[in-house]
Amino acid sequence: MEQRHLGYRRHSAFRAFDEAADRTLLLDEHFRCHPTIAEISNRMFYGGQLTVLTDVSRLQRVDEKPATWQPVLGVPRQPPSGSWCNEAEAQHVAQVVQQLLARLPPEATVGVVTPYRAQQELISKLCEATNARVGTVHTFQGGECDAMVLSIVGGRDMPDSGLRWLQRQANLWNVAITRARSHLIVVGDLDFWRGRPGVVGERADLAQGDAATPLPRVSPSTVEGVRRAGDMLHRQLEETRPPVNYRRDVVRDGYWCDFLLEPSTDPVALLLDHGYGDLDPARHLRLQLERRDRLAGTGVCHAIRIPAWRALLDPSDVVRGFRNQLGERGSITQWVPDC
Repeated sequence: MEQRHLGYRRHSAFRAFDEAADRTLLLDEHFRCHPTIAEISNRMFYGGQLTVLTDVSRLQRVDEKPATWQPVLGVPRQPPSGSWCNEAEAQHVAQVVQQLLARLPPEATVGVVTPYRAQQELISKLCEATNARVGTVHTFQGGECDAMVLSIVGGRDMPDSGLRWLQRQANLWNVAITRARSHLIVVGDLDFWRGRPGVVGERADLAQGDAATPLPRVSPSTVEGVRRAGDMLHRQLEETRPPVNYRRDVVRDGYWCDFLLEPSTDPVALLLDHGYGDLDPARHLRLQLERRDRLAGTGVCHAIRIPAWRALLDPSDVVRGFRNQLGERGSITQWVPDC
């Protein structure tokens, strides 16, 4: 039992399964966070391997960017407990919590997470009149909230040993980021952290690109094929008379679409399917249909999946189908079969 890590007094079920398995599997489909938040973790920790499939239409949120960094020039100090706190950050966090609770739906949840217990205790006192949950990253493991405020604490005047500890805590920061479903607000000294090595510095560097397009959805070789198909559709749409209003390479609420057709009524999102490549065909089709449904949940009238080969074979037929169907609300989904 000891060799197989089956002794429950010393080993977890995870260790037992890990010992018994002949390989490690990445749980690469993500359903919790808004795509903009999930992509931060995807870029920083997973090398773009995650497929984000969160249904944004069900999120409790306000009309703000999903991920922001609010700069605060605070001074970290070390109380007798040996931990660290930052009073300026704590005061700002308390203000952010009040604003979120005032603007979010009544049933929405707000949390505050920080790497240091002293900061957690300070923020807890400032927020004791609210129903916000305040904790260290370790206490939030496995938990989640609609909006999460992350207090970095570290900054100017912190000794190098403390800064190095913050920079090395990749798993800690990954947990902190992915506790947020709808909104992630980072509070800290942005100018200090920007350009510094480590996880916090990388997050600071990403702060200006929080609304940037997601990582490529497929490998570079298949992206090239989709790009050729998109170029052919683009040229065909440009030559069509009367013209069709459209935009190319659009991100709708965190989800990519190759074309967004904008007639006089509701917009229609177009997703080009590059083919299954090395994936299991059934899983590829399921993911493509999930992406289509997630796009439809971003407020477009319809989202359509079109195999890229159709655009490569006869782009005029694809555009002709659009022209015939755009004015018939509700029938466009039958024009191109999802198969």
